[in-house]
Amino acid sequence: MSALDKMQVEILDRTIVFTRMFDAPRQLVWDAWTKKEHLEKWWGPHHFTNKDCSISLKKDGKMLVTMVGPDGGEYPCEFVYNEIMPIEKIVWTDVVHDGEFWGPDGPPPSSVLTMLFDDLGNKTKMTMTSKFETNEGRDKIVAMGAAQGWAESLERLDDLLKN
Repeated sequence: MSALDKMQVEILDRTIVFTRMFDAPRQLVWDAWTKKEHLEKWWGPHHFTNKDCSISLKKDGKMLVTMVGPDGGEYPCEFVYNEIMPIEKIVWTDVVHDGEFWGPDGPPPSSVLTMLFDDLGNKTKMTMTSKFETNEGRDKIVAMGAAQGWAESLERLDDLLKN
């Protein structure tokens, strides 16, 4: 089963919704998203590593991480927290950095991502909703393989949660 088969993806008006179940308690899933020592181990697609990871988990705080691809290319990620409801919800804005690594079509558009963590006892349902200003922006992210990238990243998270 591929990473993408383990996640539900819905394409809606200006929105992409990713849903994934984890066989782990909600607190553990929350900690993996909000603590540097966990996040840097799983963030990014397969075969990526991370460096320069920092988390300031508060309104207007930032999560910063630089993904390093298998080819050595570096991909900076920056998110500004808009809302935090401990172990239930995170809302952040994706701050897109310009760079040659995006290729000739340039960087993807920014989006606002809402993550909901639903407690199902020893399992957690995580729903991520990525909202864009336009459908064209949403379509650009889809064409760049965002679903596969998130699926692989969440598969790495699932592997970390099992250990």
